[in-house]
Amino acid sequence: MKAIKILVLSIIILGLYSCDPNSCVDYLIENKLNSNIILRSHDQSNFIDQEINSRSFKNQLSRCDIGSSPTILEITSDSIHLIVDNIVKKTYYPDSPGKNIFNTQDQDSWRISESKKYYRKFVFEITEEDLN
Repeated sequence: MKAIKILVLSIIILGLYSCDPNSCVDYLIENKLNSNIILRSHDQSNFIDQEINSRSFKNQLSRCDIGSSPTILEITSDSIHLIVDNIVKKTYYPDSPGKNIFNTQDQDSWRISESKKYYRKFVFEITEEDLN
């Protein structure tokens, strides 16, 4: 009986150690401007404003998934407006070319600022160049 308990306990311990660890990811938006900005997300029926203070970060998504690769940012908007001083300076659409907040897999848009075995941090920088 004792041998069976040891065998069952060993199988449980081996099972726990064979599971894949968590893969975690953070997506942050960095406002590099001297002004506060608002990101206004539009979907079919409403909008959501997110204010990002000057020279600071806003966490868009943090996620840990057991046994899988980090997932991409889930954006369900039709468009995202970049607003500075109550003026829309730029509008991002899911299919816009170039640097795009929707294109999370493009390293020119979302740079990897930290990468470890089971963790990645992506940053989308908003700079003066984005306002032109």
